[in-house]
Amino acid sequence: GGGGTAAEEQLKRLTLLLKDLVDLDVDLKLLLLQRILSTAEKQGLSVVDAFSVMDIDGDGALTEGELVKALERLGVYDLAGDENQRTEFFQVREIMQRVDANADNRVDLHEFLAIMGYSYSTHLQVKLSHILRRAEKGGMSLLAAFDTWDHDGDLSISVKELQEGLQTLGIFRGMSAGDVACLCRSVDSDNDGVISSQEFLNFVGYKGSPEQYRMSRLLLRVQDQGLSLENLFRDWDSDGDLTVTGQELMEGIKKVFNETKDKEKDKPTATAATTATSAAAVGGAEGG
Repeated sequence: GGGGTAAEEQLKRLTLLLKDLVDLDVDLKLLLLQRILSTAEKQGLSVVDAFSVMDIDGDGALTEGELVKALERLGVYDLAGDENQRTEFFQVREIMQRVDANADNRVDLHEFLAIMGYSYSTHLQVKLSHILRRAEKGGMSLLAAFDTWDHDGDLSISVKELQEGLQTLGIFRGMSAGDVACLCRSVDSDNDGVISSQEFLNFVGYKGSPEQYRMSRLLLRVQDQGLSLENLFRDWDSDGDLTVTGQELMEGIKKVFNETKDKEKDKPTATAATTATSAAAVGGAEGG
């Protein structure tokens, strides 16, 4: 009768209220996950690194079971002894459904990055810049890396050359051609479709010209050999007029280059490609 209908309506309202509360709690849990990942990033662990740790079987996607274990380890849920365990498992499933954009019951790297509002191309930019800076600290010249990736020697890096260069690093398994094209566009400030040496330097954070970069690298090599810049200036100022002309500068650079080359020719050397690959390896491979 009428009482049954009233009870049914009340039950529906309670069900909707419960769903709203669950949705709110899921929102809060997702916010907590974002905060955890953001904090980890500030401490040097990228979102992709976190994904790789969570991807226990290393197949490039998180199953519901892997997501449950990850959220429990991160402290988002306490699923082991919580009296509301069934509710929380339901919430994990809701999180899974929200994040799983293609509804294949797995969370791939691109979907995981979306939790933070990131795209894979954004990750490429951050990670590659970090690798190049680390390799430079290890002694690699950025312009040597540029020349290594500029396969046809036309003084620019095309999208194809950029993709091939990234592949040699061996860690960007999740990238697509579209991700590489997006990375190229972000570096290509003059929109001519390729990356110049100037744009490559700017990408890594160096704001001077390629010529200034080469000079700074040369002067660093001189200092590493125990020579002071003051003595170097006096040596280059061949006529002693306290100025270095263009001709004196060229002769001085040539002299220093030949001296450093002679001193280093018997030392084992690493190519720009191997140095960058080593720097990438320190960062670790990623899933995807």
